[in-house]
Amino acid sequence: MLYPVSASYGLPVFFSLERAAAPYFGIKAYGVHMNGYIEKDEKKYLWIGKRSESKPTYPGMLDHLVAGGLVIISEG
Repeated sequence: MLYPVSASYGLPVFFSLERAAAPYFGIKAYGVHMNGYIEKDEKKYLWIGKRSESKPTYPGMLDHLVAGGLVIISEG
């Protein structure tokens, strides 16, 4: 996924690059992560995500239920 790079939120985009490469160039990349829980019999239970064994990075390890890069693009 290409990640738009700007000086700050809402400012014009200078260029785009692969999101995974952003930290190697000193670019701040923001992400959103979600975990979940349910209540059953007045007890709380966590939903725990697990990565696929076929993932190239951290296969089979625990993970978030949903995660992704946060991108804000200006309207001007």
